[in-house]
Amino acid sequence: LGGAEVIGPERYWIYRNNYVASLESTLEATYPAIARLVGAENFAFLAHGYCRAHPPCEPSLHAYGGDFAGYVEGIEAAVEELPFLPDLARLEWAVNDAYFAADAEPLLAESLAALAPEDYARLRLALHPTARLIASDYPVWHLWDAEDLAGEFPAEGDHILVLRPDTKVDVILVSPGDHAFLAALGAGAPLG
Repeated sequence: LGGAEVIGPERYWIYRNNYVASLESTLEATYPAIARLVGAENFAFLAHGYCRAHPPCEPSLHAYGGDFAGYVEGIEAAVEELPFLPDLARLEWAVNDAYFAADAEPLLAESLAALAPEDYARLRLALHPTARLIASDYPVWHLWDAEDLAGEFPAEGDHILVLRPDTKVDVILVSPGDHAFLAALGAGAPLG
């Protein structure tokens, strides 16, 4: 090695620790509401465990953490104390996923105006590629924006549309009926 210093196996721990720390930081950036609501120490515990159990499968860090909700669901103590955590993680992942989804032009009302009204019922409309639907038994839309758990939250669950029609992701509380309608359209049902 021509006088170069030989790196022993113990020195690789530095790189390993930096690697895990960067994954944990990625999770914290993707799941800021969970990090805020459970506190730094508890989030560090969740993130560290997740990173050890789920190394990245893709080279891009924006794709890392998609199954964090499932991991959190398996942490019995966390779900017992805060049962909304998996659904909140699903909402936060939907925001991340919508942000990085493919761009597309939304359908404009003028395009529909060219059709005869009697043809509307047969139309099959696809959801925008950035659209994500979340249904929860918990008030995760309200919790997503909460600073802490000290406030009062609705007793009923939330139905949410996550959408990025341009550069900003919108997180919209919708009625259960609107959610069901959008889910049916997304599954390929005709407009009628």
